[in-house]
Amino acid sequence: MKFHFLVFSLIMSSQMLSAHSIESETSIGKNQFGEEVTYSGKKKLDSGEKFNWNGGFDYTKSSTITSGVKLKDNTYTFTGGLGVKKIWKIGISGNYSLSPAEKLQSFGPSFYASKDFDLRKPASPEAFVPTLMPRFSFALERYYQKYAAGVTRKKSSLRKVAGGVNSLYQFAPGFSLDSTVLEWLDISAGVKHYWYSRNVNHFLTQLDSAAALKKKTSQFSDTLSSLPDNSVDTEITFHPLDALEIELDGELLRLASDKSWSKTLRFSSTYDVAKAISFGASYERDFGSSAGNIYAGNLIVNF
Repeated sequence: MKFHFLVFSLIMSSQMLSAHSIESETSIGKNQFGEEVTYSGKKKLDSGEKFNWNGGFDYTKSSTITSGVKLKDNTYTFTGGLGVKKIWKIGISGNYSLSPAEKLQSFGPSFYASKDFDLRKPASPEAFVPTLMPRFSFALERYYQKYAAGVTRKKSSLRKVAGGVNSLYQFAPGFSLDSTVLEWLDISAGVKHYWYSRNVNHFLTQLDSAAALKKKTSQFSDTLSSLPDNSVDTEITFHPLDALEIELDGELLRLASDKSWSKTLRFSSTYDVAKAISFGASYERDFGSSAGNIYAGNLIVNF
């Protein structure tokens, strides 16, 4: 689900040990509130393998005007993942998202594999070496809604609403290249293609909210953004100082429903004020074809 709003968020990360961290993010915006907690860890074995793991919970509360009716949407999302690195980095993750009022769920696994390549031999053990990392990924997501039969009133007559299931599978292979070009410059670019098990427009128009049916409207699809069929993203990261990181991100999406384009630009910076503490801020602008210009900001604190 994609919500368009002006949002300010605060992220606090506590590094308990060198290999463990807990991150809490609170966001407040126009018709939206969110809280996300994430734990991650890593460990290196004597045999040389490096393991990493993560898990998280995200709660989002939002409201949307649909056919003149205000609908409230509460979404709960659980995530988790495992990864290992020896020569290649490989990993698997999964997510489960639930919006109870609409009986809408989404869930699925994702996989990735990547490898670092040195672009030249180091002149000395301490010398900087530019690197290139290709990354392959694949994600499978199922969007699922089960609604019960019911009766609504339309003018002076009663209308029976049949129960049923509305389901859609999304498949998303991806490829990206990450490169550390200079000691102070990283560049990343990636592409994804999405395809679906059925017509996206048919799926969106069949989405029904229990609240929407009760209020004589059946337009819950308006609370969801359209699903993409292609995406391109780039990221440029500068390190002008050891403690300062500046990022410029751009994403271009083509929507599957009407083949229109959505563009997003994001600027962010992070400053390490102590060994385990950093402070940052970001600004985001969404040039979505249907949503218009969207502004977003966030405040980040790591400790």
